[in-house]
Order: sequence, then C-alpha cells, then structure tokens
Amino acid sequence: MINQYMWQAKPDALPARQLDVGGQGLEVTDDNNVYPVGYTQLTYDKSFGDHNLKVLAGTQAEYNKAQKLFGSRLQFPNKDLLELDGGGAGQQSNSGVTNEWSLRSYYGRLNYDYKGKYLLEGNARYDASSRFPENRKWAFFPSVSAGWKISDEAFFCERLKETVNEVKLRASIGTLGNQNIGNYPYQTVYSSAFAYPFEETLQQGARQVAMANQRIKWESTKVLDFGVDLGFWNNKLTASFDWYNKVTSDILSPSTAFPSYIGLTAPTVNYGTLRNRGSSLGSSTVKKSEKCS
Repeated sequence: MINQYMWQAKPDALPARQLDVGGQGLEVTDDNNVYPVGYTQLTYDKSFGDHNLKVLAGTQAEYNKAQKLFGSRLQFPNKDLLELDGGGAGQQSNSGVTNEWSLRSYYGRLNYDYKGKYLLEGNARYDASSRFPENRKWAFFPSVSAGWKISDEAFFCERLKETVNEVKLRASIGTLGNQNIGNYPYQTVYSSAFAYPFEETLQQGARQVAMANQRIKWESTKVLDFGVDLGFWNNKLTASFDWYNKVTSDILSPSTAFPSYIGLTAPTVNYGTLRNRGSSLGSSTVKKSEKCS
C-alpha cells in the first residue's frame, strides 16, 4: 500500500511540497495496489531400471486490485495545516477509480526418458481469465516435445565422438494463450464524468463510453519446431539449428471497422491470424583457462 501526498503550487510561488495558501491549495492522491498470488505444486519422481519418470501438477490463482482516490481543497488559513481537513469545504473536489482482474490456472507436466537418450515431455494448461465472458473464460493449451540423443547410440562412431561429442534431434508442437487486454472488454462500462442540463441546471450523469463485445475469447499461438543440437570437442563449441512455424489466431485488438460516428470507443475483437515461419542458427564457445604456480 502506498499513500502519497502531492502538493501543487504555482511555478513562481512556493517551493515544492509546501502548502500554497491563496493559490492552488492542497491536492492529495492515495494509490493502493493489491496483487496476491497463490499456488500449489506437487512433483513425483520415479526411476525403474533405465526408465525415468517425472510428473508435476499444480494450480495458481492471481488477483489484482488497483484503487486510486483523489481530493483537493483551495482555501487554507495558513501554511501549517497540511491536511485536507484544514481547508475550507467551499471549494473542494474528489474522485476515485478502481480496476480489478483475476486469473485461475491448472497445469501439469510429464517428463519421460529412456537411458537419457529418448526424451519425451508433455505439458498442459487450463486457464480462466476474468477478462472474458462466462462461457469463454476457460481455455486449454497443450504441448508435446520429443528428443533423440543420437550420440548416445551404440552405432555412433567412437572416433567421431572425439570431435562431435553430442548430436540431439528435437521436435515440438504446442499452444499458448494470451489475455493481456483491458479489464472489462465484454462488459458495458459507464463513466460518471459527464453533466447534463436539467431544469436550467447541470446535473451529474453517466453514459456508456465503450462498445462491449461478449463474443471475445482467448488469443492463441501454436508453434511447430524442429531442431538439432551439436556439441564439439567436449562441448567447447556448441551449435543449434531450428526451423519453426508460428501461427497466432484470434488476435485480440481494437476493431478497425467500427464507425466513429457512433460516439463510443471501438470494442476489443478477435481479429485475424498471423503466421511467422523461419529458421535460426546459434553457437557458443567455452574457454577454459589454466593457472600456473
């Protein structure tokens, strides 16, 4: 929790953080941000002969609440009353805003290998976000990967190992989700920062400021990857090569086809698909130094 007092004065008047008597008075802003995260995780390891198994399962919950309060008064009798109550109530103002969001997740992972050369991994997530309507809050995101360490096979030439000590083939496919958008895109949100004339006086009012969309859902990205890892001279030099195909579907973004004459902010929609396809090549070296005495 952060309580922050901010004094506003004329540029040519008093130094900062001093009450501006007869000027802009005193403004106070109180910001509070609460972000608890709770999770439970279990792991299980088992080896039987040349087989190795590891299982992980867990759940996680996140909640965020940001609250801001603002108040000001103009008329103060002296410079010593550095609290809002010290000013007159004749010229005062206040405002406040609160934003909330939450995320709930269940996840698991399974790892298996045989003699450390045949590798298999499976992952799964089941996520729910408060940013989506009730019938679209939950989404399932699986992935699977496999590897083969050819350099551990009996047919791999021992003389070749003196130069190329490691060769591993990899393949994977998986999906991830994205829910990083505004907090209330599917709900009708009203703002009270508007006044309306009624019987020759201005009355406080509220109106809708953005178009809601109750059909939005999770954005998803599916990645297919094939790769190879190489190690030379006892891994003093390593290299890797990957070919990937990445497809992002149901991209979350403001609608570009929403007419401006409606007078509302454009709704968030699932808009289009984006594909990235390519390859990458990387290498690294390790230098060993010897000390002489």
